[in-house]
Amino acid sequence: MARRKKKRGGRAAASKRAPAVEPRSTVEPTPTVEPTADASPDDVLRSRLLALRATLDAGDLDAARATLDAWLSELGAEAETPPVTPDPAAPRPALLPDDPDGPRFSILMAAYNRAALIGDAISSVLRQSFTDYELIIVDDGSTDDTPAVVARYAATEPRIRYIRKPVNEGRSATRNRAMSEARGTFVLWMADDDLLVDGMLARYDAILRAEPHIDVIYGKLQLFDGDTGRDLNVFTPNDWTGREAELLGAKLHGSCVPDGGTATRRALYRKVGEPIYDAEFVRAQDYELWTRLVEHGRFRFVDEVVYRYRKHDGGTSWGPFVDLSYDSKIIRRHFARQPIERLFPQLDWTAPEAARRAALIQVGRLLVEYDDPRNAERFLAAADAGFDPVAFEARVAARVKAGDLDAAAALIDAFAAGWPLAEPVARLRTRV
Repeated sequence: MARRKKKRGGRAAASKRAPAVEPRSTVEPTPTVEPTADASPDDVLRSRLLALRATLDAGDLDAARATLDAWLSELGAEAETPPVTPDPAAPRPALLPDDPDGPRFSILMAAYNRAALIGDAISSVLRQSFTDYELIIVDDGSTDDTPAVVARYAATEPRIRYIRKPVNEGRSATRNRAMSEARGTFVLWMADDDLLVDGMLARYDAILRAEPHIDVIYGKLQLFDGDTGRDLNVFTPNDWTGREAELLGAKLHGSCVPDGGTATRRALYRKVGEPIYDAEFVRAQDYELWTRLVEHGRFRFVDEVVYRYRKHDGGTSWGPFVDLSYDSKIIRRHFARQPIERLFPQLDWTAPEAARRAALIQVGRLLVEYDDPRNAERFLAAADAGFDPVAFEARVAARVKAGDLDAAAALIDAFAAGWPLAEPVARLRTRV
């Protein structure tokens, strides 16, 4: 028993010599004095501050906050809630709820390193005679003076909302962020280097009020030289007014409806699911979205120039090195998504096998044009067209584009052996 007592005593002594927890501060707690009933306001304040100091010296922040909240309560104020910093990585809603007090138009602009040109784009918006709009600019991590240029406009124009992302994420992510900020009834996209034509918003609004069933309104685009400002040609898109059934199939051949200067009812985007813009598409993301939007809307063409499109070396829609693989993928997705009869209403579906064969041949030829010979061959083979000369020529072109000249020549020989009209075959052999 004596040994056990000695052992306990030794532990106690060791504990006194080396405390397990170091004190928070060597400063002695400040003494506090409770104020008397006849104390002056200054004495009460001094007493409370001393009590708060003592709490802080003890390192008890929770008690300090509670003391401050009690004082605020006595003064008739609510205790302040600590601010919550939004997590930039947290998911955002794809679209805000419909806002009856929102503007008529949300003009959306995705910006990146456009310090030299974005001022002209913003000015073209501010010159509009119709003023019920907001201009939302989402900067995709610019490294030039774009933020400073936009800030000069935003400082004096409350309709401009500028969101600057810390890192470059690409077009789809930037467009989705802009869509998530929009409050307008209609969304109108414009590039950070293009221009709205004066009066176009007023023109759109007048038409949309006269024809309230319209969901998408668009017009002509004036192309101009980005270096000289000289007008080039006018792009006149097809008039799809009242022809939505045809437009669904036309989407196999390209976007058909311009991205810039087109106003779309924001509620329409709710029908396409999330994400609105698919991050898989580094380019042609607007074309991909239109293939999903087109079946839900009613379209209206305005037969006048509404938008000025700047053509210059910094653009991504021009030049010999545009990656067409995205267009091919969009075509194939659109074909898989829709019933084939809806995509090709012009074909005679009372003869379904012949109509299906013609549809597959058309898609195969399109994919050859978009430099996708492998998938073109798949569609053409599925057509099982036999000695159809159109399908045959498309298959030869696909093998030539794939660089397989021997296979192209062999196909010509096989076709020639079974087809009596030798002259067209000879012409193809010469081309190969």
